[in-house]
Amino acid sequence: MKREVKVAKYYGYCSGVELAVNTLNRIMEKEKEIYIYGDLIHNRIVMEELKQRGLKVIKNIDEIPETGTMVIRTHGVKPEVYDKAKEKGLKIVDLTCIFVKRSQNFAKKIISEDLKLIIIGEKNHDEILSIQGNAGGESIVINSVEEAKSINGVERAGIVIQTTFERELAKSIIGELFDKINYMEIYNTICDATEKRQESCKALASQTDSFVVIGDKNSSNTNRLYEIAKSINKHTFMVSDKRSINCDDFKYSKTVGVTAGASTPDYIINGVIERIENC
Repeated sequence: MKREVKVAKYYGYCSGVELAVNTLNRIMEKEKEIYIYGDLIHNRIVMEELKQRGLKVIKNIDEIPETGTMVIRTHGVKPEVYDKAKEKGLKIVDLTCIFVKRSQNFAKKIISEDLKLIIIGEKNHDEILSIQGNAGGESIVINSVEEAKSINGVERAGIVIQTTFERELAKSIIGELFDKINYMEIYNTICDATEKRQESCKALASQTDSFVVIGDKNSSNTNRLYEIAKSINKHTFMVSDKRSINCDDFKYSKTVGVTAGASTPDYIINGVIERIENC
């Protein structure tokens, strides 16, 4: 069967991820002892390739020798991690996404105004942990309307949103909080790249027989794209690369839509497209 693959208008690496990966690649060409606190991005294939080239992923600053260079991941880190690296005299390369830094700054502002900090996002996600750590005060993390309904006793609050969160779900959560909190300052910290990818995913998913979301299962924004597409097109699949493609899934599909998470490089995307076309 002749099969047409249609690609979403916005997909794959966002500008922040592309900048971070390119910067790290340039550093790795010049230096040998490069360490990163956690994964640079949530894509195991990319991270494995970087590790094979010499990047060392650590969970404790003590693992880095004084001659080493520490890279800060795109999702950011808690201030104590940064401070400990400076105390140790390490060379630091900060690749925190500018939109994550914006969220961190808004969170600090909320705490300084003596408001309750509410973060809409996924508990224990690296970005959320970095926002909480940089805020310097207590916070509440909410991931669903049901969790918002359980909020009680908060009179005044400030809200920031995980940069990769789904806009419509965030609106629903905020709508629920409006009925429970007397005063709220709301900062829409969902990044523009996330919104564009989600909207173009919605548009294409309704136009094709099948739909494929490319990315890592550990990637929050990839999972959001999958949830969005699946709600529109029941014949939606998530794959990490071309090896995950099962041709039988597309046996009766004349058109297949494709999008990819913000941590998915072009070469993986192109490999998946070629595989589907040749099924």
